[in-house]
Amino acid sequence: MASHETAHVRRSTSLLRRFEVPAASRVLDAARERYMAARLRALSTDSVVVAVVGFSHLDALADSLAAT
Repeated sequence: MASHETAHVRRSTSLLRRFEVPAASRVLDAARERYMAARLRALSTDSVVVAVVGFSHLDALADSLAAT
């Protein structure tokens, strides 16, 4: 992702990050990220995969996929 795009997204979400994310949302996000990473791994065994994900999931998915 281009650095200017990353900076723009961080600026536009800075207000939202001032509030604590409810526990239920954190649990759902973590489950969603685990599922996405597992699905991307499964798909990538057969072919090259390109995925479009929300910015807030990007780091978790990248970390999970890099760990394998």
